[in-house]
Amino acid sequence: MESPKVERSLQIFDRKSEKLLAEYPVALELDTLIKIIKPMMGDPLLYRPYPLSQRETEKLLTQMNIDLMVETKSYHYFLGSYTVDDAKS
Repeated sequence: MESPKVERSLQIFDRKSEKLLAEYPVALELDTLIKIIKPMMGDPLLYRPYPLSQRETEKLLTQMNIDLMVETKSYHYFLGSYTVDDAKS
């Protein structure tokens, strides 16, 4: 059985309203992500949502070639993952 196709995104939420403000697709290899974000026990493939520190967010944005100021007092940053169905209708 094949592993499901997983897509990840950098998600930015407003701290006060908790609304999703922006989402950027993350098209980096798992090996690169693991160098930036330490996997939780039992989650070696980074399937769970990961809250990101300022440093992790800055490293991730650099790898993604996105120039964005990271401001953790007003915003929460997360690495989100979801499976994608490749089946064509």
